[in-house]
Amino acid sequence: MHFYWHNSPMNRGLFKYFKVVWKEAILAIFFILLETALETLVPFMASRVVDIGIANNDVPYIYKWGALMVACAFLAFFVGVFGVRYVARTGQRYGAELRRAQFAKLQSLDQEARDKFAVSSLITRLTNDTYTIQNAIIIGMRGIFRAPFMITMVLMLSFNMNSKVAIVFALTLPIVALLMFIIVLRVRPLYERMQRNFDELNRTLQENFQAIRVVKAYVTEDQEQTKFSAINKTYRKVASRAFMIVSLNGPIMQLGLYSTIIGLLLVGGNLINTGGAKIGEIQGLLTFVLQLLNALLMLAQILIMFGRTTASHKRIREVLNTDTSLEYLINDLEVSSQAAVIVKDVSFKYPGTSADNYALKNINFTLKAGETLGIIGQTGSGKSTLVHLLARLYDVSAGEIIIGDHNVKDYSEDKLLAAINIVFQNNVLFSGSIKDNLAWGNNYASEAEIARALEASLSDEIVAKLANGLNSEVGQAGSQLSGGQKQRIALARALLKRPQILVLDDSLSAIDTINEAKIRTKLRKLYPELTLIIVSQRVSAIKDADHILVLHDGEIHGRGTHHTLVENDEIYKDIYLTQLKGAKA
Repeated sequence: MHFYWHNSPMNRGLFKYFKVVWKEAILAIFFILLETALETLVPFMASRVVDIGIANNDVPYIYKWGALMVACAFLAFFVGVFGVRYVARTGQRYGAELRRAQFAKLQSLDQEARDKFAVSSLITRLTNDTYTIQNAIIIGMRGIFRAPFMITMVLMLSFNMNSKVAIVFALTLPIVALLMFIIVLRVRPLYERMQRNFDELNRTLQENFQAIRVVKAYVTEDQEQTKFSAINKTYRKVASRAFMIVSLNGPIMQLGLYSTIIGLLLVGGNLINTGGAKIGEIQGLLTFVLQLLNALLMLAQILIMFGRTTASHKRIREVLNTDTSLEYLINDLEVSSQAAVIVKDVSFKYPGTSADNYALKNINFTLKAGETLGIIGQTGSGKSTLVHLLARLYDVSAGEIIIGDHNVKDYSEDKLLAAINIVFQNNVLFSGSIKDNLAWGNNYASEAEIARALEASLSDEIVAKLANGLNSEVGQAGSQLSGGQKQRIALARALLKRPQILVLDDSLSAIDTINEAKIRTKLRKLYPELTLIIVSQRVSAIKDADHILVLHDGEIHGRGTHHTLVENDEIYKDIYLTQLKGAKA
């Protein structure tokens, strides 16, 4: 039992989540133990009725003990109902608390910590793994207390009735328990493999559902079906092997049952002939055999279930025990309204990469409040990495980033992210209306603020064409809107947050160049105080910026205005001329 307690969901960090259900748990345990005691008393009473009441033809004695037996049976039924009710409440509330804790943990993790988990794996942990533990509590809580208590009660009453016959229990019980424990040890690693295979199934399904258009466009349905079938086959093989081992549990229990009954009849029959036992005692002991082996079977099922639960428990602990690598201060330090951005000697490499594999190297620049900075470069040059560092999604490996008058590490998370907002290329819209999505930026925005944000992002044109205006539904992940429309709404949402620094990380890529230019003009007109950083692969998006950085292999290859870079930077000039030819064509 030490092995299972050590790995059970009630240990190793998850026990603290029981604090929300401890009252229900105590009541459940009380009713379970009371029900078990009442059930085990019935065979004991029946043996007395046979050996004393019937043997002596004592009718009042038979009625008295018979009435007690009926009372125990009915009381056990009603107590059992309450026990089941409180067990169910304990399991359901505990599962809900685990889901809440995991979700809250994921919300608190920084980007580096979240990158350790695949999305499909996180979904499995919050749903399937949590349900497995929840179900283990609902089923297992009743058995884990009932089975040991029943075994103890049965052995005590059996030896009290006739120790010579009850010795048969002492011989068969350890053998059955040993075989049961061997099965559990064999099946536990298989359940861990099943969970890993289940993650792989989820990942494959998620990829295909999200990229179904790409799959069809490249006519790779057969290839994807073959890949899925291979993963599904692996899962089936592991699951089948686990089931085959678990299925041995039934025959072993049956063997133990029949062996014990035969042993009781042989020993008891001889003792009855010699006067060492009574018929009622043997009858009661035979009933105890059924109760004892049912308890063992229940215990075996629970331990096997805990073997599966251990894998789920381990995976949930991985989430809950993951620490964020970023430490934010708790203070009231505000980012000044005239927030300049200063980047000094910044270098950065992603966790887990080699010592010399830097994504950014020796980055230096200064951006005054209200200015516009354009960042351009080829794919993989470090553009997005740089703006992620500005918002402190990661910490720099060397150097420092100053916003306002302080290092970004000096601000609390709330204050820093209130001052700087990144609009990503694939910014997500949530199910609900346009108005609901805008509320994410500022739930208390006035009508004038909303109108200004919609105008600056050209979202007012979208709203005007919709029958329900701001109350129009966007669908799941904005499925009712085009890519460009989603990017406009996402920009309006970001503007409503009132940031001092707004970063557009290729976030207008789905919008045509004419409307993109209109949006930049509107931003400068309606939000003149806004410090703007535009990351793009299109020269047209950044050519009017006050400053432009050209990144190449994580380093600043060139800096200046559009005109100076066209004349002096080969990479920028090459990008510009290539796009210019494409536009003319």
